[in-house]
Amino acid sequence: MAGKFRAKNGSAGSAQSGTAKTYHAQAIEKMRKYVRLLGNSLSNKSSNVLPESAKTYRFFAEQNYCEPQSLISTEERNQVLQAVKPSVRESHLTNFYLALVDH
Repeated sequence: MAGKFRAKNGSAGSAQSGTAKTYHAQAIEKMRKYVRLLGNSLSNKSSNVLPESAKTYRFFAEQNYCEPQSLISTEERNQVLQAVKPSVRESHLTNFYLALVDH
């Protein structure tokens, strides 16, 4: 059963030769990649799903996953979230976005 959850590293015998630390690092990088993809997609989201997508992005980006720092740095998170900040005509969402961005 445990074999089903092993991370791939490209070689046939890698499951026996890899360490938990190696697999953890691979998993962190894969997670970071997917969270960044979500962040990059926010500007293409419709107003119906953007708030929930932005909250999801921030939630995962702030996690540290047993690392000393968060998955995505505060500076990068703020840049991503600022880029999707609503225009003045969408001011009903402004407080939502301001709450998402770390000050």
